[in-house]
Formats: sequence, structure tokens, C-alpha cells
Amino acid sequence: MHRKGYSIWMDDFGTGQSALYSLSDIPFSGIKLDQSFFRKLEESSRQGIIIQTIVELSHKMGFLMIAEGIESADGCRYAQNWGVNFIQGYYFSKPLPLQDLLESPFVHRLTGRRDVLLYRPAANILLFRPMERSFYSKEREPLLFGKAVLEWNGRQILFLRMSEGIQEVMMPYLREVDMNNKELIPDLPFFQPLYERMQQADGVKDVVDFPLQIGQKHFHAQITLLTRGQEDAIYVFALTNYGIENPV
Repeated sequence: MHRKGYSIWMDDFGTGQSALYSLSDIPFSGIKLDQSFFRKLEESSRQGIIIQTIVELSHKMGFLMIAEGIESADGCRYAQNWGVNFIQGYYFSKPLPLQDLLESPFVHRLTGRRDVLLYRPAANILLFRPMERSFYSKEREPLLFGKAVLEWNGRQILFLRMSEGIQEVMMPYLREVDMNNKELIPDLPFFQPLYERMQQADGVKDVVDFPLQIGQKHFHAQITLLTRGQEDAIYVFALTNYGIENPV
């Protein structure tokens, strides 16, 4: 069917045989999100999290997505903001007899390939992430956004978890403690400023924003206390150069 030029879509995704494992086995062009997801949206906040995750997954795998069963303006707005490509439901119209359908404006507003090419990128933009790197001119310093989970045990700043962005910057300044943890080298120039901000975050119980110079590069950093034990404390650390002009 693909060789003949047809697009293959999965119907009623999330129910019955239309499960996640099918996405890895069959080269679909798109998925149709079952209407039960949006019908339960007002009943549970979990439902919105599930829908957003499915939409993001579909974009990463190169699928288009239809949300079916949209019956309200709120449902339509959520679907748009979460990046659904096509929206179907009673919000626009109930099923029509053929003659009424032919006389309606729907027949004269069919979606063509031009519309898909124009609007698909608009749906793929993630509204809950920083500006995409690919939009910036190549002359600028490579953009970075990363997060890490840090531990202060009274002696060391340990990096328990790191995103790729943090690893790009921090790896030259870390040394391995054991198989699972890496320690920030204590005699670095930025060790003391980072430690002081950790203590500040511990006191204010809020996110602390501060400039941080690492090597020759300048960043905007954030840190906040996550959990505290008797001797240890866990922090969330974010680092970015978005909005900061760095020399190239």
C-alpha cells in the first residue's frame, strides 16, 4: 500500500489492538487518537498529561495526528496548543446526510498537500520548551539548555543525573566518584559561587537565578532545593545561554 502511494493510519489509538507496540512494528503515516481521551479530559488532570505525551511522541516519530471526539471550544483549544494536526468532532458539526454535506462549506475546504506542508511545522513546535536551536543563525554560539540533579553531602557536589546539554558543558570539570556518580572538582573557580547559591536556595526555599561563568563561557543558571535528608540535600540545577550574547 505504501508503494502505491497510500498513507496508512492507525485508528482509535489507545484502545484495543491500537497499542504502543504497534507503532514500532508498522510504518504508519499517522494516528487517530481515540475520542475517549478527550471525553475524559474534564474528569482527570492525568488525561491531559497522557494526551500531551502521545502528541509529542507522534511528532518525534514523524506521525501526523487526528484528535477525534472534540465537542467543545476548550477541547479544541487544548488540541491546538498541544500540537494536534487535525481536529474532528461535534464542535464543528455532527454527521450530515449526503445532500446536506454537499451543500455545506466543508466540501469546499478540503485539506490538501499544500496545507499539510504549511501547517505541519506549526503543530510540531513544542510550546512548553525553549526556542528550538535550529531557528538561530549559525554564527551564534551553540545554544544550550540543560538540567541536572545535584547532591550536596557536606563535602562534595555530586551530579546524580544530567541532560545532554549539561554534559556538554560540565564533563571536563567532573571526576568519577563511583560507577553512578560524578563529583564537581572542588578547586574550580565556579565551585564556590555554585555552592553559595545552593545554600541561598536552601534558605529561601525558592528558585534562585544567577549568572555563572564556566571556563570562558557565560550562562544563566537556576538552582532550587528538591529534598533534604539529615546530612544530604538534593537540588535541581538548570543552565542555559538563551538570551545571553556570547562571543563566537
